[in-house]
Amino acid sequence: MFFYESGKVNVSQKIKNNLLNGEQLTYFNNGRIKSIENYVDGERQDSAFYYFKNRQLKRVGVFKDDFYTGYWLSYYQHGSLKQKGIYDDGNPMGDWFFYDKKERLQFIISYEFGEKKKLVEYTPKNQEIIRIEQY
Repeated sequence: MFFYESGKVNVSQKIKNNLLNGEQLTYFNNGRIKSIENYVDGERQDSAFYYFKNRQLKRVGVFKDDFYTGYWLSYYQHGSLKQKGIYDDGNPMGDWFFYDKKERLQFIISYEFGEKKKLVEYTPKNQEIIRIEQY
């Protein structure tokens, strides 16, 4: 365990054979959970959760062999969806959707093999396309 100067827990983790194994929890200095990650033989695996100080979910997704994988979601501090997309071996893949604080679509970025290929931007009010960029 690691502690803040105040004596409150900063990080709680399990070590086996000098490697992180099991659930690791990190905390804000107010004692609230900041993140929950799972480790197997030193690598992040399975679901991971990250929080704002107000306990609102900030980001959630999955790790495989220490790489972002699968579907990931990010949120604004008040709880509305900020972005969503898919990772494959740590690289963004397919369409990633980005929203404003009222959950209106702002833009979509399309990825192929981790490289940005296209951006489509929308107007906030009527969701009309205002810009398309190819990379």
